[in-house]
Amino acid sequence: MCKERSLSFHHRNSASSVTSIDSAGRWLTLAITVLLFVTLCNSASMAKQNDHVDVLRGVLQSVRTFGPPGYGETPKKDSRVRYLVLKSEQPVFIPCGPNDLPKGSSDCPSTLRLKLLFDIGIDPTSEARAARFVGKQVKVTGHLERWSTAADYTPIVMWVDSIEVSTVVGAK
Repeated sequence: MCKERSLSFHHRNSASSVTSIDSAGRWLTLAITVLLFVTLCNSASMAKQNDHVDVLRGVLQSVRTFGPPGYGETPKKDSRVRYLVLKSEQPVFIPCGPNDLPKGSSDCPSTLRLKLLFDIGIDPTSEARAARFVGKQVKVTGHLERWSTAADYTPIVMWVDSIEVSTVVGAK
C-alpha cells in the first residue's frame, strides 16, 4: 500500500507541520501560476501593439556621429558611428509611456528624423542594401518605438520590415 509522502523540515510526527508545508506549497504554486498568467497576458498585449505596421515616406540620410562610450561627451575616447535616418515628410508622433518623457519635460516629442533599425539576425545585409538608397525618396514599412538607449539617437526609431524607392503618384 502506498502512503502519501510530503517534504517536511519538522519532526516526522508533527502532522500540523506537514499540513502547513503542503498548504504553503499549494499557495506558492498558485501564486507562481497567477504570476505566469499575468506575465503572458501582458506580453501578448505588448505583441498586439507591436503588430501595427507603419508606412512612412521621406528622404533616406546617412548620419555620422559619436558613439560609445560617451556619445560625444568624451570625443577623444568615443567611437565614430554611422546610421541611417529617415527624414520624414510629416512629423511622427507616438504616445509616451511613463518612462519615455525627456528629463525636465512634460511633453512627449514628435520628430521628423527617425533612426532606422534593421534585424540583422534575420537578414545581415539589410542595412547595407538599404544604404544604396541614401539621398533618395523612400517608402519604409515597419514598427515605430520610442527610443530606449543612447544608441537610438532619435526620440522615435523604426524597426524596418521593408524599404523601397518611393514613386510619386499623380506628378505631371
